[in-house]
Amino acid sequence: MYFNGIYYWWGKSKGLTETILALDVGGGILSKVKLPKDVDISSSSGRYLGVLGGCITLVCRKFGDQNANFDIWVTEGAGAVNSCWNKLRTIKHSSLCVPLGFWKGNELLVKIFDKVRSYNIDTEETYDLNFENEERDFADICEAVFCEKSLVSVNPQTRVGCSRMGY
Repeated sequence: MYFNGIYYWWGKSKGLTETILALDVGGGILSKVKLPKDVDISSSSGRYLGVLGGCITLVCRKFGDQNANFDIWVTEGAGAVNSCWNKLRTIKHSSLCVPLGFWKGNELLVKIFDKVRSYNIDTEETYDLNFENEERDFADICEAVFCEKSLVSVNPQTRVGCSRMGY
C-alpha cells in the first residue's frame, strides 16, 4: 500500500514474526512499523492494512481471542512508522469474517461465508452487496485494492508535464 510518500507491506522479521514494513521513498529509509500490543497479523485472511480518515488503519484479531473479534486500529498521525495506535472499534463475533478494505468512508468491505457485505463502523450495521457472478461464487475470488486519485497517468505512452523533446 502507498500513502503519503511511504510504501507499506506485510513482512516477516528474523524470528518469522509477522510485521509491517515501511519504505520512505523520499528518504530511502526502510523501517519496521511498531504494532499495537497483542495483535495477531499472522493470517493473511485475518488482517487488512489501509487508510481511513487520512490515517493508516489496521484491522486484525487479538492474540488468543476465543470470540474471534476484529479490532480496528488507527494511527494518530498521517503515517505509521513513529505514530501511536488507537483502537477505534471492535467488530464482535466475526469468526467467519474476512476484512477486504474500506470504501465509502467509514464502511468496511468484508467477506462472510459466500457473500461480500459492507459493515458500517459507526452504526455497526451490515448489509449485503448484491454482486452478480454467474460462473462461481463472487466471494471466492474477491480482493479489494486501495487506490488514490492521481494526475499521473498509468499509461506509459502518456507523459504528464514533459515537454516533447525526444522523449
